[in-house]
Amino acid sequence: MFRSGLGCTLLDEGPLAGPEKPISPAARQQVEGRTSTEPFVAATISGVQKVLQDWTVENDPTSPRGARATVVVQDGKIVGESYAQGYDRSMPLPGYSMAKGVAAALTGVLVKKNWLSTGKAQLFPEWSGQADLRSRITVDNLLRMTSGLLWQENYENPTSDVFVMLTSTRDTARFALDRPLTPALGAWQRAGETQIAGEREQIAKFAEVIGASPQSSGGQSVVQTVKPGNYWQYSSGSTSVLSAVMRDAVRANGGDPWRFARAELFDKLGMPSAVVEPDAVGTYVFSAFMYATALDWARFGQFLLQGGKWNGEQILPESWLAYMTRRTVVPDALGDISYGAGVWLYSADALGAAVPHDAFYLRGFEGQYLIVVPSRKLVVVRLGNTRPEENFDIRQFMSDLLKQFDSAKTT
Repeated sequence: MFRSGLGCTLLDEGPLAGPEKPISPAARQQVEGRTSTEPFVAATISGVQKVLQDWTVENDPTSPRGARATVVVQDGKIVGESYAQGYDRSMPLPGYSMAKGVAAALTGVLVKKNWLSTGKAQLFPEWSGQADLRSRITVDNLLRMTSGLLWQENYENPTSDVFVMLTSTRDTARFALDRPLTPALGAWQRAGETQIAGEREQIAKFAEVIGASPQSSGGQSVVQTVKPGNYWQYSSGSTSVLSAVMRDAVRANGGDPWRFARAELFDKLGMPSAVVEPDAVGTYVFSAFMYATALDWARFGQFLLQGGKWNGEQILPESWLAYMTRRTVVPDALGDISYGAGVWLYSADALGAAVPHDAFYLRGFEGQYLIVVPSRKLVVVRLGNTRPEENFDIRQFMSDLLKQFDSAKTT
């Protein structure tokens, strides 16, 4: 069902939660105190526009890149903008998992208001008691994907956790917070093809396969699990749980969860196109369901580049970007983790050797990227419908793009 200001929500036989009054964005000129609707001043760097157009045009029908929109901003100025046929700068487009970075920013807003802390644990009554290690899961764990909750993030498998949560569940946070902790020994990643539904007996069988040693508790045989904070697993479920934590924190402090993101972030940044879709019980699905124009996505990237400051207001804690971009480290990591708190961090494998190492980025399904390079004062937004994602080579794209900036410096 579509609702203005809220987008689409999956319906079932249960009731549909909604705000008492319709949600409408503030006009961009009201926010900025000017009449222009242009988010940035335009500038020109020779060659940048051609690179964007070359990467938008489809030259190989057997391997389509699926570009929809690309925007490049340097030093607060648009230096390149390109759209595929049928798309334009006024069209909101999905960012999918890029919304996780927005959730991280909103968590920072709550922290600045003293409505939430990253160390807060015992987040839900369902995770209570000494016997339930989920009571130790913190807000920081949810942001950094170290909750330890058992999860399968497979978009091609219709029975995977993420697929079921996003397509068949009225309460996305409930679905995720009901997950048990992952069996020890990095089971979920190491077991590859085995599927877990979450019931105790299935986990016990799974533990036997991987050699995890059961422990005795109250006369019952239980499986040893990872501890929150000790194991990294990318999980849209963790972000769905975080969405409920944010909702509850706003409500507990007398705020309106329906309007919080709009009033405290989107309207302040002048992002009228931004919409985060809720589930049927009224929790915003920050794990995957956010839309905005390419220009408004770029505004959010510029906001991060500026350390959470906009129009003279420090919206995020001054140290929040340093927190978001601090590399996550866990004892049970299967390798280096190029992830911070809600954002991906530079790695040559992901972005290529040409990109400066201080880069961080948001990434979404089917080739969505919002890349911030502080040392270059650069924000790059690329939105697409790329299947398979390998058809778009972000490393080569960034290399081609940065060459134009390097050439501009020497001419």
